[in-house]
Amino acid sequence: MAVALCAPGRADENHVFTPDYFLRVGIDFGGLLRAPLHWDRTEWLIAGGILGATYGAYTVDNAGRRLFLHHWTGQNLRELSGAVTHFGDWQYQVPLMAGCWLTGFVTGSAFFDKLAADGAEASLLSAGIIGPSIVYATGRDLPNKNRPAYEFTPFSSGRVSFPSGHTTEAFAMASVLDHNLRPYWGFWQTPVLYLLAGAVGFSRMHDQKHYLSDVVLGAGLGWSVGTWVSRKPRNAPAASVAPSSAGPVLAWTVRI
Repeated sequence: MAVALCAPGRADENHVFTPDYFLRVGIDFGGLLRAPLHWDRTEWLIAGGILGATYGAYTVDNAGRRLFLHHWTGQNLRELSGAVTHFGDWQYQVPLMAGCWLTGFVTGSAFFDKLAADGAEASLLSAGIIGPSIVYATGRDLPNKNRPAYEFTPFSSGRVSFPSGHTTEAFAMASVLDHNLRPYWGFWQTPVLYLLAGAVGFSRMHDQKHYLSDVVLGAGLGWSVGTWVSRKPRNAPAASVAPSSAGPVLAWTVRI
């Protein structure tokens, strides 16, 4: 004899600031660390492409710096840089995600709940944990410190160039917005979002804050994490079978 039981589960894991959400983030972080063990051929090609592009950019880092230092200057470029650079930091992203969270909280919109949840998580994992770990492990100085572009001093404090945190953050947010909007708008928003994220990378090089390879790796990291977080299935019901005095019991959990 089998008995089926249905019990209410945890709250929606797309609700930010709940224990369930923090559990989701912890599980996802572990999943990201293990992900390369399960990559298919396409995913390995993407990873290789990002690393290959980063190395290619590294070979022209000094030339790129000279271009921005001596040629790509002027009032218009300074104004453009100042206008877009904050899409890669808290000044634009916190109000954006707070607005999504508040809209979801007030209206009960699952779309805005997920947008806020994915954005906060992608930002934390890519620009708050993985990116800074690579920065510390590589130990590269910013271009404005006037050190050689090829000089790396691993595990040194104060050397925070590789990869670009602003670019990582910008591409993580762009990919989250893009993938969550595609079911509604298709690909209309895609070029706009990635052009804005790319402009952040441009601004970091213009302001002598990062080299081209810093920006390329940051873009790849942010895009990869943002895409992975946005595509991951959420709130899946859990099922289990357990013995009981009445026979095997099939139990499943539904989220409310």
